[in-house]
Amino acid sequence: MDAEILNEKDNRLLERKELNLKISYEGKKPTPKLNEIKDTIAAKLNLDKALIVIDNINQPFGVHYSDVYAKIYDNENAMKVETRSVLKKNLSDEKVNAILGVKKKKEVKGKKKVAAASAKK
Repeated sequence: MDAEILNEKDNRLLERKELNLKISYEGKKPTPKLNEIKDTIAAKLNLDKALIVIDNINQPFGVHYSDVYAKIYDNENAMKVETRSVLKKNLSDEKVNAILGVKKKKEVKGKKKVAAASAKK
């Protein structure tokens, strides 16, 4: 798999670089998986795979390349600007919750009794 950078934009306000890439592959292989594309970008640019967020993969019909829009963040804290759906596509659920600051919900025991008691009043 080969990655060619078509356009690169440095977005200092959001602490990231935005890349438009053309990922080429050979043979009768399907569109590469998201993790394979992230590995290729990380190897080409000598970056940490955890800081790369793939936003969009466009696969034209009948060709052996994909147009990819990727964002490379300076640190994990800067990823807070991403939507939950984009982060879930790229990272594990635990990592997404850690980045967005979501804590696990605690189970409430006896909630049905409290609801039933308030309904009787």
